[in-house]
Amino acid sequence: MHLTRFHSAHDFRARAEAFLLEREAEHNLPLGLTTALTFNPDLYGTLPYFTVVEEAGKIIAAALMTPPYRLALSLVKDREALTLIAHDVREFRQDTPGVTGQCR
Repeated sequence: MHLTRFHSAHDFRARAEAFLLEREAEHNLPLGLTTALTFNPDLYGTLPYFTVVEEAGKIIAAALMTPPYRLALSLVKDREALTLIAHDVREFRQDTPGVTGQCR
């Protein structure tokens, strides 16, 4: 299992969009934010957080955050992926205000 953090909405979108579109209804928040930030990277005035977790070359989780707002998490079925994201987002910003998303 491997986590990749992206520095731009464009790069995140290029890697995660197909995964997010597989369950578009559940992922409408990350899709909308990614689109907005692709066209206006300074929209929130802070450095956004973008990440995916992959296993065997397949994305199994994605997350993004536009501080000071909560982390927006994709549908995640693997607890280990959640742990990887939790540790990475804490490294990125210790004062993360919370998480929104689904876990199964």
